[in-house]
Amino acid sequence: MLKKRSRKPHHFLSISLKISIMLGIFLILSVPIVSDSICQAENLIFILDASGSMASEIKGKPKIEIMKNAFGELAKNFSPAYKVGLIAYGHRYKGDCNDAEELIPAAPFDRKNFTDKIQSIKAVGMSALSFSLQKAAESIRDKKEKNILILLADGQDACNIDACALLREMKAGGARFILHVIAFDVSGDAEKSLVCLAGAGGGTYFSAKNAGELQTVLKKAVELSGFKGDYRQAAPPVKPEETPPPPRSAEKKIINEISEIKFERSPEGQEKVIFIQSGAVQPKIFSLAEAIPKAVCDFSNTRISRSVSHNMKVGGKLIQRIRVGVHGEKEPKVRIVLDIAPNLKYEMKHFFSEQKNRYVVVLTEAQLSEP
Repeated sequence: MLKKRSRKPHHFLSISLKISIMLGIFLILSVPIVSDSICQAENLIFILDASGSMASEIKGKPKIEIMKNAFGELAKNFSPAYKVGLIAYGHRYKGDCNDAEELIPAAPFDRKNFTDKIQSIKAVGMSALSFSLQKAAESIRDKKEKNILILLADGQDACNIDACALLREMKAGGARFILHVIAFDVSGDAEKSLVCLAGAGGGTYFSAKNAGELQTVLKKAVELSGFKGDYRQAAPPVKPEETPPPPRSAEKKIINEISEIKFERSPEGQEKVIFIQSGAVQPKIFSLAEAIPKAVCDFSNTRISRSVSHNMKVGGKLIQRIRVGVHGEKEPKVRIVLDIAPNLKYEMKHFFSEQKNRYVVVLTEAQLSEP
């Protein structure tokens, strides 16, 4: 009588195959999203997150200090031949979605200036990530060289802006840069947002959870930008120290509060921004001709009601977004910025309305004169 063949070997192979597949999937998911392509950058600009969350600690040390140490080590190997820039956000004011500052324009690397600026950064305010990207794009808009941006952040934008969508718009509009992203101690939705940024910026996503990993991925990001090798050349001559600023004067008493900001568009195409105040403060208003044009409204001795959003996407033909923040150190003032659509000519006027304590800014698309 013929014996039935045992199925155990097949069963064993089936289990082995499943384990191999699962192991393969695990290994794929464990590989960081890193491109092997190296682009030789001519301008390398770092964008650093200095929002309040960077004051939180990893193994008893604030993340902002871990970041400073990593950049201190990195700077030792930079050559004066490099053109390096530095932008920080969230480092000056609390609750300010306009708080992004170009600390160093892209220029031949000055080790002392770079490390001094890095060490001066404090973790203070909002994660104005989107505004920092706009600031970076503005800083290089006239540069025809290859521009690489490296963003180091521990979270996503906190100003109600879809940073990834904004970046796509910027790239579609002709922004000339590649963006690499270093996520420091990030997970969940924030990680998804930063992964999206790296993809939209045509760059690479890196993740670091501690000091050692941060130094490693920071070096990799720089090398991926085409900056390689150990350049221990003499630093440029030390510039004389600047005279320290005078002590801040006593804060003036707040006499006004903006309780509401309204946006209206008339059938004729006029776009109005109405500031509803408790007092009758007339703001200082001026225009900025930048890659994203701006109308800036500065209110002295004023605060913003908690009910007012710090970032409003209004979607007008001219006025696209209204951003609220605080500007200045000696005499802080409420700064409200109207982001205006590029490549459109407009006329602006502003005045107190007949209704009490309402200040109105009106933008009208300029009519092109016939030849």
